[in-house]
Amino acid sequence: MTRYLANWLKKVFSALYEREGGDGDDAADKIIKDKGLKQETDTGAIKAIVEEVIAKK
Repeated sequence: MTRYLANWLKKVFSALYEREGGDGDDAADKIIKDKGLKQETDTGAIKAIVEEVIAKK
């Protein structure tokens, strides 16, 4: 398991334990969204982010 994934899982499980996402079946989804942990798969969005970072350098 990568260090990034392990860190991500710790954040989600810790928040679940603290009931940050509520008690519903969608608690993990809420936490992932609220903490900005959702993986981006839209190549257009990824390209725009990369171009923005490169332009700032």
